Amino acid sequence: MFHVKPFILTLVVLLMAFSVKGQSGIEEKSNTMNGFFGFDGLRPNNPDLLYNQRFLKDSTYFYTKDSLEAEFREFKKVTFDYDNQGRLLLENEFEKKADVWLESIKRIFSYDNDGAVEYRVLKQWDSSNESFENQRRTFYTRNFMGLVSRETIEKYESNEWMLDSKQEYFYNAHYDISEEVSYTWLTPNMVWEPKRRKIREFNEDQELSSEVIQVWVDSLNVWVNMSHRRYEYNSDNQLINLLESMWNTSLEQWVEQSVQALSYNPLGQVENSNSFDALDPDGDTKESVEATYDEDGNLNITLFKEWNSDQNAWNAYERHVHFWSEYLIGNLDGADKNIECFFMNPHTVGLPWSCDELLENEVYLLSVYDQNGILHHSQQFRGRDTFRLTKNLNNGLYMVVITGGLTTHTEKVLIKN
Repeated sequence: MFHVKPFILTLVVLLMAFSVKGQSGIEEKSNTMNGFFGFDGLRPNNPDLLYNQRFLKDSTYFYTKDSLEAEFREFKKVTFDYDNQGRLLLENEFEKKADVWLESIKRIFSYDNDGAVEYRVLKQWDSSNESFENQRRTFYTRNFMGLVSRETIEKYESNEWMLDSKQEYFYNAHYDISEEVSYTWLTPNMVWEPKRRKIREFNEDQELSSEVIQVWVDSLNVWVNMSHRRYEYNSDNQLINLLESMWNTSLEQWVEQSVQALSYNPLGQVENSNSFDALDPDGDTKESVEATYDEDGNLNITLFKEWNSDQNAWNAYERHVHFWSEYLIGNLDGADKNIECFFMNPHTVGLPWSCDELLENEVYLLSVYDQNGILHHSQQFRGRDTFRLTKNLNNGLYMVVITGGLTTHTEKVLIKN
């Protein structure tokens, strides 16, 4: 069941950035900042609360203004619909024109028997036909671990679906994405042509340390460097700096272009990120994103600002306001209390688990959270089967949450490798 709790929020790390139409110049800025840091969807900070409740985003409202003196005005909103298991079914996007909300885009999600997204469809409102028309759809292919190995995108033209592009993902031994390769479908030749790839490296803590982006040059039949990102962390393994460089062909070396710096609140949530020009280290900050959170750790308001050197002041050009619904998990009568799991605790990743009273043919989702409520890993298994955690985790105390159907069960696990 749902208890609606609207919150006016401020910055959280976004896992997904919404593409914005209309205000293209301004909106490209916020999308760039969102797409990199991801200011959305942080989990609640109270671990005891987290495993009995989930907060699902109900809607997001987008505001912009044309000058430093102007007032913010609404220009877009997105609402979200879920099923009774809390799975996202529908994103509804609206544009505001002449104080009227007009339907714009609809994103529909479909799930397979294991509860994973099988495909999604993007539809756009056609005012002449007064209906939503197909635009694109994305199919997800998964490997034996249930991780997405391929995204195949089709476009809708002449009343039929046609291949358009695809994205392939390759994983390392720790199940982190080590390489992404995107392709474009060439209809005349009926072949996939490489377009772009990302090559990632990780440090000893399995955190992303660098990322190289390359483009395919068909005439040379080679990958050519385009940009490079280097990630820096503090002693708490929090990302604090990102240095972005561009490849200089004539010099045959990387040239630093920009620096992104993050700061955190006492609960470990990102509260500010600033963008600097690496070529002018003594210069002013170029852009800034600020975030605030509610008492449950959900994102409240995301504020995007740019520095106006002529006025010697910050210009807040866009604001996102988020509203959340409280979703109660499982049976209210506590029917899951009979579940008992057997495993070594302290636990070494890789050793077996087994749990009594799980349904034999039910597919369960296992999620691993740290004490700040941050999700570190998830995997699926069938009830009554012996299973193992499939991701290496740093030493520490975690909450392992097992959900399936109306069942929710939690275990406090001390990882000690």
